[in-house]
Amino acid sequence: PAIRAAILLAAVIFPHGAQKLFGWFGGPGLDRSMELLTAGVGLPWFVAVMVVLAESVGAVASSARMRRAWRWAWART
Repeated sequence: PAIRAAILLAAVIFPHGAQKLFGWFGGPGLDRSMELLTAGVGLPWFVAVMVVLAESVGAVASSARMRRAWRWAWART
Protein backbone atom coordinates (compact mmCIF):
# COMPACT_ATOMS: atom_id res chain seq x y z
CA PRO A 1 0.00 0.00 0.00
CA ALA A 2 2.74 2.52 0.84
CA ILE A 3 4.63 1.70 -2.33
CA ARG A 4 1.53 2.21 -4.43
CA ALA A 5 0.90 5.53 -2.74
CA ALA A 6 4.49 6.68 -3.40
CA ILE A 7 4.31 5.72 -7.06
CA LEU A 8 0.92 7.41 -7.39
CA LEU A 9 2.26 10.54 -5.73
CA ALA A 10 5.24 10.56 -8.11
CA ALA A 11 2.86 10.13 -11.06
CA VAL A 12 0.89 13.16 -9.89
CA ILE A 13 3.87 15.38 -9.06
CA PHE A 14 5.95 14.64 -12.19
CA PRO A 15 3.60 16.41 -14.64
CA HIS A 16 3.79 19.57 -12.52
CA GLY A 17 7.58 19.44 -12.66
CA ALA A 18 7.54 18.68 -16.39
CA GLN A 19 5.38 21.77 -16.91
CA LYS A 20 7.92 23.92 -15.14
CA LEU A 21 11.05 22.28 -16.57
CA PHE A 22 10.13 21.36 -20.16
CA GLY A 23 6.92 23.24 -20.86
CA TRP A 24 5.02 19.97 -21.32
CA PHE A 25 1.28 19.70 -20.66
CA GLY A 26 0.79 23.38 -21.43
CA GLY A 27 3.31 24.58 -18.86
CA PRO A 28 5.44 27.70 -18.96
CA GLY A 29 8.85 26.04 -19.39
CA LEU A 30 12.02 26.72 -17.46
CA ASP A 31 12.58 30.36 -18.45
CA ARG A 32 9.07 31.50 -17.59
CA SER A 33 8.98 29.34 -14.44
CA MET A 34 12.19 30.93 -13.20
CA GLU A 35 10.76 34.37 -13.91
CA LEU A 36 7.53 33.55 -12.09
CA LEU A 37 9.26 32.04 -9.08
CA THR A 38 11.94 34.72 -8.70
CA ALA A 39 10.21 37.95 -9.76
CA GLY A 40 6.61 36.93 -9.07
CA VAL A 41 6.95 34.97 -5.84
CA GLY A 42 10.23 36.52 -4.71
CA LEU A 43 12.25 33.33 -4.29
CA PRO A 44 16.04 33.39 -4.70
CA TRP A 45 17.11 31.82 -8.00
CA PHE A 46 18.73 28.82 -6.27
CA VAL A 47 15.51 28.02 -4.41
CA ALA A 48 13.52 28.39 -7.63
CA VAL A 49 15.83 25.91 -9.39
CA MET A 50 15.47 23.49 -6.48
CA VAL A 51 11.66 23.74 -6.67
CA VAL A 52 11.66 22.89 -10.37
CA LEU A 53 14.14 20.01 -9.93
CA ALA A 54 12.37 18.62 -6.88
CA GLU A 55 9.07 18.39 -8.75
CA SER A 56 10.50 16.81 -11.90
CA VAL A 57 13.64 14.84 -11.08
CA GLY A 58 12.57 14.14 -7.51
CA ALA A 59 9.32 12.51 -8.59
CA VAL A 60 11.12 10.16 -10.98
CA ALA A 61 13.80 9.32 -8.40
CA SER A 62 11.18 8.66 -5.74
CA SER A 63 9.30 6.31 -8.03
CA ALA A 64 12.49 4.43 -8.95
CA ARG A 65 13.50 4.15 -5.30
CA MET A 66 10.10 2.77 -4.37
CA ARG A 67 10.20 0.18 -7.15
CA ARG A 68 13.62 -0.96 -5.94
CA ALA A 69 12.36 -1.20 -2.36
CA TRP A 70 9.37 -3.18 -3.57
CA ARG A 71 11.61 -5.72 -5.34
CA TRP A 72 13.75 -6.01 -2.20
CA ALA A 73 10.68 -6.62 -0.05
CA TRP A 74 9.36 -9.32 -2.40
CA ALA A 75 12.76 -11.06 -2.45
CA ARG A 76 12.75 -11.30 1.35
CA THR A 77 9.34 -12.97 1.60
